[in-house]
Amino acid sequence: APVSDHPDEADGRRRRRSRNHEAIVAAVYDLVRAGDPEPSIEAVAARAQVGTRTFYRQFNDLESLARSLGERVTRETLALFTPVLATGIYARILTRWWRSASTTWPTR
Repeated sequence: APVSDHPDEADGRRRRRSRNHEAIVAAVYDLVRAGDPEPSIEAVAARAQVGTRTFYRQFNDLESLARSLGERVTRETLALFTPVLATGIYARILTRWWRSASTTWPTR
């Protein structure tokens, strides 16, 4: 397809790419929670209602998919604990841990 300089088309592609990305991450999350610890790319794509080519366009490798899945799990976990941990000593401990973990988290 020809590349367009029209801002609405570019924004539409960005939104679709973002939706597909989130749908794929949600599909992996759902399949793993349902008991499939290593879902196939075909199963993930079917659950996300995207093609396998879209899967590969979104994620060059399984490491990038794992990173996106980890980010989702982290956001959800923090959302659960933030109200309890947002004050006092717990907030300081969590902040210190998060800074430490984010600088030492393995990338491979």
